[in-house]
Amino acid sequence: MTLESVAKEVYVTPAYLSILFKRELKINFVDYLHKIRIQKAQELMKNQNLKTYQVANMVGFSDEKYFSQVFKKYTGLTPSQFRESLL
Repeated sequence: MTLESVAKEVYVTPAYLSILFKRELKINFVDYLHKIRIQKAQELMKNQNLKTYQVANMVGFSDEKYFSQVFKKYTGLTPSQFRESLL
């Protein structure tokens, strides 16, 4: 999912959607998308059978390393640390 793909679906330009998003939600599109993806990842990580790379792919990250960086930015924990905190 990208700003461009969402803008196309709602028939506005990406620039205009970005402005609306920031004005209405007080957060930019990418940060909002990351926040939602990390929240979903946290739910999925409760399933100990799923590997981190699988969770990353399931929430829309193709690069596990980048997923781990974003996960830590939003939670303060690495995916491994988060899993350990669940035990």
